[in-house]
Amino acid sequence: MRNVPFIAILLLLLASCEKVPPLEIDESGTPRLDTARVDTKSYEEVNLPCQQVLIVEAGLDGGNSFALSLILAVYAEYVIWIDSSYRWAPTGDTTRTIIVPDFPGDRTYEVEISYAIGIEYLDTNSGAWRDSTLILLLSDEIIIRRNNIPLYVIPHAFTPNGDGFNDEFKIAAICFSTSRLRIFDTFSNTLLFESREINSGWDGTYEGKKMPVEEYRYQFEIASVNNQVFETEGYLQLIR
Repeated sequence: MRNVPFIAILLLLLASCEKVPPLEIDESGTPRLDTARVDTKSYEEVNLPCQQVLIVEAGLDGGNSFALSLILAVYAEYVIWIDSSYRWAPTGDTTRTIIVPDFPGDRTYEVEISYAIGIEYLDTNSGAWRDSTLILLLSDEIIIRRNNIPLYVIPHAFTPNGDGFNDEFKIAAICFSTSRLRIFDTFSNTLLFESREINSGWDGTYEGKKMPVEEYRYQFEIASVNNQVFETEGYLQLIR
């Protein structure tokens, strides 16, 4: 049996800092993204941020789904069993779903779905019922594109009271190459803190002295892995 022609339904999932799932911070303070899940039936192309785990499920798009439905309709009264198997390229996986790891650039995954359809039919020559197997081969593909937009979480306040929880104003980020955080006194514009290390946060002091409960201004710069620079600024609240 010839392969059924592939008819694509294009649904493009656009991802940006605002549209991708927000970063979550676990108990250790490590930023992470929720696992995303798509299928080859609904998506021809998916745009994801780096480091996001993706589960891809094999599915049949409109053309392939119609072909399978037509075969089953023609042999409806004779079908006694249906079995399916999967093979993904380039991974070689034979499961219905695969986990796509983080990687730079774009990558195409193709899945070949083999349907074995057992039928029972009447042999008009002998008058006996016989068994046979129909093999239907269908394929689909999905393009995974990884964008390099930095993702980060900026807190609104911190409590430097020495209890070991939220004692520093610190920004969590992924998908970046360099960063720079500066904190200023809102009224005098004095630079109170500066760091180019993402894991280095402000402890609420300046020149060894505790700063008062007040609102302070921050400026944050972060560069993507391909050195595109993003800048933002705002205010934070110091609470004791």
